[in-house]
Amino acid sequence: AGAAAAQTKSATLEWDANTDASTAGYHVLVGTAPGTPAVTIDVGPATRTTLPLPLGGRYFMAVRGYAADGAPGPVSVEAIVDLTGPPARPSR
Repeated sequence: AGAAAAQTKSATLEWDANTDASTAGYHVLVGTAPGTPAVTIDVGPATRTTLPLPLGGRYFMAVRGYAADGAPGPVSVEAIVDLTGPPARPSR
């Protein structure tokens, strides 16, 4: 694998906490096709996470709360992070 394959960009996902009494934590769902998560990341009670994403892909991310017994809640609207274009020029 060359250096380009190892390049990543950080994406920060942040959401409002559920206001119900049953939410124990959150899963962040990440995939490369809409509605098809390939990875589920348990972030516990946190409402913000930063993910390293390989350059060259388009990523679809959503959040789902879960109860203390593990029962999942509804999935949020997906956020799209598009890293298929050229890297942005650094700003000063």
